[in-house]
Amino acid sequence: MRDLTSSKQVFMSFSNQEQREALFDMVEYVRGELANDKKEHIDIKGNVAHLQGELQGVRRRKDKADKSMTTSEKIMAVLDRRFDTWSWFRDKVLPQIVSVIIFGILYMVFGGKIP
Repeated sequence: MRDLTSSKQVFMSFSNQEQREALFDMVEYVRGELANDKKEHIDIKGNVAHLQGELQGVRRRKDKADKSMTTSEKIMAVLDRRFDTWSWFRDKVLPQIVSVIIFGILYMVFGGKIP
């Protein structure tokens, strides 16, 4: 609060011309900031519009692909994706098996003895 009071006293000690100049400088600063914010807002709106257009294109392609499939084919596609055993084995089991084999080979190369 003390800084505000001292700022007010300094401002009041200015002549009328200096006070007007200070006020016009503040208005100019605020207008500049507002212009920058509006420009950023316009840029963001453009980016959002571009992304929405891309999303609509993806939707159209997906709908076009879905229209060529019957309902039972769509159900089978979803079930195939959900119960894809090979991808589960590849992602969950295979890395562990490969890691154990590599550790075993490294153990043997660096002088380890099998019990």
